[in-house]
Amino acid sequence: MAFSTGWFTGFLKRKQLSLHEPTKRAQTVPGDYKNKITSWLQFNRRAQAKFNFELLEIANVDQTPISFEFLNNKTYDTKAQDGTGNKLPFIQQHHAYLSTFFSLTPRDQALGEEWWERMTTARPNRSDYVGPAGTKAQLGALARWESRDLASEGSYNRLHELKIPVLVADGDSDILVPTVNSWTMFKKKLTNAVAHLALFPDVGHGFVDQYSNQFSQLVNVFLDA
Repeated sequence: MAFSTGWFTGFLKRKQLSLHEPTKRAQTVPGDYKNKITSWLQFNRRAQAKFNFELLEIANVDQTPISFEFLNNKTYDTKAQDGTGNKLPFIQQHHAYLSTFFSLTPRDQALGEEWWERMTTARPNRSDYVGPAGTKAQLGALARWESRDLASEGSYNRLHELKIPVLVADGDSDILVPTVNSWTMFKKKLTNAVAHLALFPDVGHGFVDQYSNQFSQLVNVFLDA
């Protein structure tokens, strides 16, 4: 019986399946990761000065297309979404969350483990991922918000029109949405607003998780002022 590659590819797509395999690749963060991040941000600054673009216009694409094959120590399973519709194995989701939302100190990684456990086990009816259509809508909304051509729709380039109190908060080591963007928004974009900037120490994108009590108090003080 002849095997149809086209049929098999279509079957995987219809059933939302993708290939899994255990791997330790990209699980170890380089010892000089902070220097690499600093170097990358400096490169962006030089490029920004040369080509006159906003830092928020920088996007990251790190997916590599591969063909499906039946190999040892691999299996097919249902998909999860990583922003492009491709599969991220559960262990990679776990690692990505810990390495980007929390600092790499043992104390903060332990706290991240507690949050991960709560998020993944607390509710048996936890909502599923938004799926390809939802992911596409989110990315589309973000792209439109940042687009200079669509400034009339309430984009990033209209932030100077705000004349109300605005609270900007972030972690001081955010690499998903670099912390410098918060400073840029606070200092250069919210020029007519009563802007406040709060940077939480030694934390990445998950400052709301790691400093949940402090952030809640900050929001209450801001709203009551």
